[in-house]
Amino acid sequence: MTGYGGAARAGSSDGDDRVLVVDRVVEKSCEVRELVLVDPAGESLDPYQPGSSVTVTCGAGADGRARRNPYALTGAGAAPGDYSISVRLDPAGRGGSAWLHSLEPGSRVTVGRPVAGFAPVPTARHHLFVAGGIGVAPVLSHARAAAQSARSFGVLYGYRRQFGAHLDELSDACGDRLSAHRTRVGLLDSVRTALVEQPMGAHLYVCGPPPMAHTVVEMARVSGWPTERIHVERFTHADPLAVSA
Repeated sequence: MTGYGGAARAGSSDGDDRVLVVDRVVEKSCEVRELVLVDPAGESLDPYQPGSSVTVTCGAGADGRARRNPYALTGAGAAPGDYSISVRLDPAGRGGSAWLHSLEPGSRVTVGRPVAGFAPVPTARHHLFVAGGIGVAPVLSHARAAAQSARSFGVLYGYRRQFGAHLDELSDACGDRLSAHRTRVGLLDSVRTALVEQPMGAHLYVCGPPPMAHTVVEMARVSGWPTERIHVERFTHADPLAVSA
């Protein structure tokens, strides 16, 4: 994943890794599983900023080399008792998601320290989050933290029917600040309206499949949003949870 402007997110180094254990596995949709990771000795975990990710060692590839993939954390981050990540099974991927989907409670996983590549801007007067498909994971982190700290925010979430991962948790965190849509047209209509209704000093955060993210960014530009107030977490592969037409 990369941030707006193409700056690559740096993963943690091997020296920052620690071994965690799978405490729970929760089915979030037919293709998404949430893995709840805890320290096996009950030690505390590092806090993190909303929108952060951790690099997970996902077994070894066909060449015998370790696969290391970043996954967004879904918690608020202030004093985490666990690191929760959501993993979409990608049959066309390199095998990392399949390896993670094979884990059960008690399995051990090597995880890097949290990296803040999609953090909220502390001086923003309002935070507008737009999520598509599995892009809901870091947005859920943002929503939970914003609700806890009483920051002004709103969330627009697009998903396909039967693929609304984390919809219940997002609704709990947002209340009436959530606008959820099961079609691409519905989501983009809502985005178009929201972009012109935001107060001065608002910041836009977008996470989802590249076509959706590109469209939302272009809509913001046309609406006169300054580049420095647009923040994007980009996916590097196609996402079948993309909003349907």
